[in-house]
Amino acid sequence: MPGPRAIADGIALDLAAVMPANAYAREVPALTDALEAQRRMAGRTAILLARPA
Repeated sequence: MPGPRAIADGIALDLAAVMPANAYAREVPALTDALEAQRRMAGRTAILLARPA
């Protein structure tokens, strides 16, 4: 179910909006030669840099 998820008391994060909001996270999965580890790290980086909703 898309939408914000509570990650702490009073803090929510919309995981579906995280990837499109981060340029690095959009570019890496689009690369044909990107390794699986690079794709995962791009997702993690986007989550860590996201601002709470």
